[in-house]
Amino acid sequence: MTVNIRVFARLREQMGRSSWNESVSEGTTASQLIDMLVHRESSIRPFARVLRVAINDEWAQGDRELQEGDDVALLIPVSGG
Repeated sequence: MTVNIRVFARLREQMGRSSWNESVSEGTTASQLIDMLVHRESSIRPFARVLRVAINDEWAQGDRELQEGDDVALLIPVSGG
C-alpha cells in the first residue's frame, strides 16, 4: 500500500525533499515506518529518538497501523527564543 510522507525544517534539509510516496506492507506501524526510513536515510539517524508522527493531521502513537493513502508527517521538536 502507499502512504504520503511529509517532512519539515531540518528533516527536509537533511533529506533534500519535502514529500514523497512510500510503499509499505499492510500492517506497518508508524514506528516501523520510522525505523525503515532511519535505516535507509542515514542523514536523519541523529533525529531517530525524537521524531514525532502525525497521521492525517492528528498526532499518532508509534503502534498506530498505517492505512492506504495516509498522510504521514514526520516532525522533530524545535525550541525558540
